[in-house]
Parts: sequence; structure tokens; C-alpha cells
Amino acid sequence: MKRAAERIIGPKGGAWDVFIGLEVHAQIRLRSKLFSRSQAAAPSEHDEPNSRVSLFDASFPGTLPVLNASAVDQAVKAALALGSTVHRRSVFERKHYFYSDLPHGYQITQQRHPIATGGSLPLIFDPAGPTKPKAGGAAKARSADELQGGSNDPGFHVPAIGITRIQLEVDSGKSLHDRKGEGAERSLVDLNRAGTALMEIVFEPEIRSAAEAGAALRSLQLFLRRVGACDGNMEDGSMRCDLNVSVRPAGTEGLGERVEVKNMNSVRHLMTAAAAEAVRQARQLEMGEGPIERETRGFDVSKGETIHLRRKEGSVDYRFFPEPDLPPLVVTHEHVEALRATLPELPEATMARLSAEYGLAEHLSRLIVCAAGGASDYYEDLVNGTGRERGHAAGEGSGPYRRDPKVAANWLSNNLFGLLKDQLGSGDSDEGGLERRLPAERLGGLLDLLSEGTISSQTAKTVLREMVLEDHSSTAMEIVEAKDLRQITDQAEIESLCRGIVQDPRHAKQLASYRSGKANLSKFFMGQAFKATRGRVDGKVVETSVMKLLQQPEPPAANP
Repeated sequence: MKRAAERIIGPKGGAWDVFIGLEVHAQIRLRSKLFSRSQAAAPSEHDEPNSRVSLFDASFPGTLPVLNASAVDQAVKAALALGSTVHRRSVFERKHYFYSDLPHGYQITQQRHPIATGGSLPLIFDPAGPTKPKAGGAAKARSADELQGGSNDPGFHVPAIGITRIQLEVDSGKSLHDRKGEGAERSLVDLNRAGTALMEIVFEPEIRSAAEAGAALRSLQLFLRRVGACDGNMEDGSMRCDLNVSVRPAGTEGLGERVEVKNMNSVRHLMTAAAAEAVRQARQLEMGEGPIERETRGFDVSKGETIHLRRKEGSVDYRFFPEPDLPPLVVTHEHVEALRATLPELPEATMARLSAEYGLAEHLSRLIVCAAGGASDYYEDLVNGTGRERGHAAGEGSGPYRRDPKVAANWLSNNLFGLLKDQLGSGDSDEGGLERRLPAERLGGLLDLLSEGTISSQTAKTVLREMVLEDHSSTAMEIVEAKDLRQITDQAEIESLCRGIVQDPRHAKQLASYRSGKANLSKFFMGQAFKATRGRVDGKVVETSVMKLLQQPEPPAANP
């Protein structure tokens, strides 16, 4: 489906097209580093500095690199998942530059002859709760919001974003700046991360808004997590992203001068930085403040602005040449096909299957696929009955399924995901996250009680909250029995209760107002009924009983 170009409006009312490219550095999930046997530093672990360093990592003379074959396999699987062409022959190169945390004085990478090129990333993202960028200042906020495009539309869908190349390379160490006393500062180097295996995934400058940039990064996280190549946790540093942003007058051809924004460490920051940088460029050009110069900028989170770091005076000479200590990397067609056979179902295919097999609307299947914690597997366990509570009798379900697929999907999207939002978050790549926090067995028992009429919908929400936030072991039935939450089903009892509420002298004023034409006051009486029963009644039954009583003619006044 073709989309219209997203545009921002400059301070003088001019329209500007936005183009964004991404360069993503994804740490490959491995036990050891790319060219040494040192244990790879886990981003979430806080090791002693320089405790995972081999002689090669520290660039001791005479040490040689030995390629980690598992890193190649992970890169190939990621490339296949993204539809890239895996090259039979690729070459490792030395990229020379000096920095204190780069012991060799060069980075081993694949800039000119990467392991894979081409392909595309389908934008699979959660349309129910898109993260909106924020920009500092009223004018920026207005323009940045316009840059969001159609991301608030539940049916919003955009084409895939093209991929330029995927290359293997090593990470650098970390420089730590330690201030001691008055003004004194020393820089320390931790080489635990040096030599860790990275995939650099470079995207074409086809992204047209900050919303699309966020969608692309979230989608990439989904794909890499699904194939097991990277955990995608930006907050831990296992995925880092640089932006390339340019603008041009709407309707013109070509691309404007690009500006690089370095080291985005969250999707929200990436979106805010992309929007803010596009607005800055449009303002500078429209106000006649000079042309856009190629430069590297950072992002000031507190101000929501990009800040100048350094200019790029022409192209930097990194003195690339083939790594003399490594032969060309050769990956046979047979090996590539063997790895292709191990690929799991990819997010786009899962979304299509959930819609086709379970009759879910596209926005529901998309939401389930995009949710953290292994939500798609959890959903199917819930629907197909593997989540039935032990000892609980099976009901009729819906068709061939143990539970109604649409009911299960709505309970996940409208209730469970909201309760677990703070616990799961976008960074939780644990495929058992949902099951660990609330086993499908327990949630299935709750939905069974609801479908059987044992509890009302309102009570079910109360019990779910109890199960998620407080009682992590009891079944739904045990909580219902302990708190006396069974639904009142006796019709005579419900009618008697509603009659008492309608005829209560304390409600005489509301009753008179209703009978004089204020029909909305019927909700007041229904609310009182729910309050009196603690939600243990079916809403439709209460509505029928209350409306029947309210529509009865007013009794004649007594004779004096």
C-alpha cells in the first residue's frame, strides 16, 4: 500500500519532505567474542572492569583473530529473515581510527564487502500504543507532532524499508570519565566490550517520518529477537542506533545534505531526535541561516534538541584494507539453505496466520505479535486449551477451540497488557515473560469462570488485577471463593435489590428528575446496583431490571 510523503511545516509556512536513514549496531547473542575465546560481556550484567579480556582483545603483539563461526550463522539467519542476499564470499577489513578504547587502532569490519546486501524490513509495530516524540518548545512540539503522520490510526500500515547492507564487525571498549576532587578528571578504559560481535544493519534513507523511524526500530527488534540473533534491549546497550536526517522542499527531487545523530539508546529518544533534527533543518533553511552542513550531532534528552558534536570536513580517510590475518569468509549455498530451514515463523507471517486462523482483526493480531513476553505463543496456548486450569471442567469453547479466540484476544489487549505494561516494557525480550508473570493456565481458568457465568465481567477484571499484582499462586476460582465474588444469578434477588434502590427515599430526587425527562439518570441507578453487589451481577440483567422499574407509572398520591 503506497503512502503519502510526510511533511513538516517551517516557521514561514513552507512544506518540507523528510528523509531518515538508520544505522543499527546489534550485539549478536553469543557466549564468546567475534575473534577471541573471551566470554562476551552480557549487556545486563555488571562485571568487574577488564574481567572479560583476552590477549587479542587487548591487542598484545603476536595474537591472531580466530573467527567465531556461530556469529556468522546468526548474521546469516538475520539476513535471511530480512530477505537480504547472503554473499558466498565476504571480506573482513581494517578500518583505522584512533580512540582510547580501541586497542588495535583499527576496527575489524566489512564495509566494502559485507556478508549480506539488499532486503527489506516490513514495518510490524503496535498501532494501539505508538510512542510519540516530544520536542522542546511549543513550535517544535507542533511541527514534531505533524511529523508523526498517521501513526495514531489503528489501521496504519506502511511498506517495508529497504536495507543497504548487513556487515559483521567488532565493538570497541568503553571509556569511563572519573572526576576526582576539584576539577581533576581521569579517563579509564574498560575492555570487557572490546571485540564483542556486532551486526551493523544499514537502512536506505526511505523512512519518511519520526513515527516510521520508531516503527522500523521496533520491527527490527521483533525480527532479531524472533530468530535469536540479538535480544534488542536498547536500555542495556545491546542495540544502538544512529540517525541520518535530511530535508528538502516539498515536491522537489534529490536528497538534502544529511546530518548524523549519534547513539540513540531508546525508541522514544530516536523518534524525538528525528523529529527535532528535521524541524531544526527546515527552520535553518527557511529562515536563511545558511545551508545545512554535514556534521555529527548528539541528542540532549532534557531539552529535546540535537546538539553539535563535530563537523565532517569532506570524507574521512579510514584507510580501509583487507584484514591480512583473516582469509575471505566463504559461506556455501548448502550452509545457507540449512540455516534457512531452521528459521522460525517470522512476525509478518505470524500476524497473517493469527488473522486467518483465529478470525482476528488485523489490529488485534498486530498488537499480539508486537507485544513483549512471547505474547503470540501465550495467546495460542490460551485459546487452544493448554492453559486450562487443572481440575477445571472443559466447556464448549468456540468451534474447534477451547476458548473463544476473539474474547481471549480482547482480554489480552484490553486488560492483561495494560496491567503488565510496566513489568514487560519494550525491552523485555524474554519469550516466556507473559507465562512467567501469569501462566496461561491461570488466565484460562478466569476466562472459563466468566464464560460459564460464575462471575461477571467487572468481577473478572478485579480478579485479574489480584492475580497479576498481588496473589501470584491462587487460581481464579480460589480467589472468587475466598472473597465471595460469585455472580448473583437469582432473578428475584436481583429485582428485589433494584427495586430497593429505585424506591430508596434517598434517591427520590434522582427518580423525580428521571421521570421529568432526564433519561441519563438511569445510569445512576445502575451504578448504585453495581456498587451494592460489588459488581457481582450481569450488567444486562441489571439494566433490564432497572429500566423496567423506572418505566413503571408513578403511584398516585395518597388522599389527605
